[in-house]
Amino acid sequence: MKNKLFFSFIIFFILLITVSKFNSIQAQTAGKLTFTYTQAVSPATATLNVMAVWIESSTGTFIKTKMRYWSSGTNDHLPSWVSKSAQNTTDATTGATLKASTTPTAFGSKTITWNGTNTSSALVADGSYNVWVESAIANPQPSGGQHTFITSFSFTKGSSVSHLTPTSSLSNFTGITLDWVPATPITITTSALSSNTVCVNSTVNVPFTKGATDTIYNNNVWTAQLSDATGSFASPVSIGTLSGIAVGTITATIPAGTVAGSGYRIRVVGSQPACTGTDNGTNITITTAPSAPSVGNITQTTCTVATGSVVLNGLPSTGSWTINPGNISGSGITTTLSGLTIGTHNYTVTSGCTSVASANVVINPQPIPVTPIITLSTNILHSDATTGNQWYDQNGFINGATNQNYTATANGNYFVIVTVNGCSSDSSNIIQYSNVGIKSVENNNSFNIYPNPVSNELIIESDVNNNGIAFEILNSIGQVVYKGRLLDKTVVQTTGFAPGIYILKLENGKSFEFKKIIKE
Repeated sequence: MKNKLFFSFIIFFILLITVSKFNSIQAQTAGKLTFTYTQAVSPATATLNVMAVWIESSTGTFIKTKMRYWSSGTNDHLPSWVSKSAQNTTDATTGATLKASTTPTAFGSKTITWNGTNTSSALVADGSYNVWVESAIANPQPSGGQHTFITSFSFTKGSSVSHLTPTSSLSNFTGITLDWVPATPITITTSALSSNTVCVNSTVNVPFTKGATDTIYNNNVWTAQLSDATGSFASPVSIGTLSGIAVGTITATIPAGTVAGSGYRIRVVGSQPACTGTDNGTNITITTAPSAPSVGNITQTTCTVATGSVVLNGLPSTGSWTINPGNISGSGITTTLSGLTIGTHNYTVTSGCTSVASANVVINPQPIPVTPIITLSTNILHSDATTGNQWYDQNGFINGATNQNYTATANGNYFVIVTVNGCSSDSSNIIQYSNVGIKSVENNNSFNIYPNPVSNELIIESDVNNNGIAFEILNSIGQVVYKGRLLDKTVVQTTGFAPGIYILKLENGKSFEFKKIIKE
């Protein structure tokens, strides 16, 4: 037991150190380093000075050049700076070789400042850094690729003020001071939200501002953070970011899995420099979304009903809800949606918050059977469709004539319609049978009917001039349900017809034409 406790303590201690070190590495405090030193003339014959001052990390990584003076004839006398910096002089004071007559002069006091940024103008992590000074003098001039003096001084960049007065190992470098002063903390204000009630998985716009004189550096990232349900930011959750130095509005998303509650807050933090803003000032209520509707029984279309339906289950059990698309309102845990057209549908339900979409609801079209072709051998009529046949003559439906073959027992005009799964084909070709001969009659389509299927008005139009051709509409058992005469255009009200299949028979003298009608 003691060993387990000791082991647990060691693990905790290691984690504590790791977290502390991680936070230290991540801190990026803005501020100002002021470095001052005096370089005396040495040897006394020296009149010219080539020099560079730069910043490095404690591990030797080049950060930024702050001063560099040389001329074309002396640019080989700063070999350490060249090696470290690749001659990068971003944000540096530069010029030709210093002399007694130049400003600054070749020797004497010099001051450089550094704002804690690298060559990309981004703040570097807090920690230990070195200021390096490299110098080459003339009279006598060093050999090619050599300097005369080089020295460095350490300081700490962080959130605390630091004042150092180190001593150089070189006697001609005196009056050395290094002062690091962190900048005044940035003032970030997270403004009020447009609504203090938000849903899990929904977006929320988080506006924020900063102080008018506050300086933000390159590579800054603003982050909106969500507290826990009590308003604590001890373990904040990042919910959105905005890159850049400009303030504005972060588009954030309340993450999935957030527990419902009424004590949440949102704040904005920055990274360049590290800064933490106020929260939005008012408690936020976060509510969870209902589950996606569960798809139940799907009723497909038929040839008499052109739309389908679906049962949706698992709807919110309390209060009202709205289903979309369709803006369908209701209550209860189940509902049926009708009138679904052929295609793929899915639905969300809103009850305060909106769910994710349901599974797909696929409404399929019903295939229309191929129009059959009939032939006659002696008095036996034959359909090329093996199943689903229903034979007709000029009087309509022939009771019991549902086989592939039909034996004609009387003179007349015969055709067949095939029905599979409730869907019927167009009428076949017509064969006129008589005991004196056989005649095949073509459906010459001299008239059109629409819409088909029909709900209310059926329109019959003739493609030829006529003087009023007689027509009849027969139901599936051969009963005449409507009679009329076809002019150029005739409208038949079918509201009183029962749903099902009908035959339109048009008689022109001794010839007939037939059309199938589907009444919805």
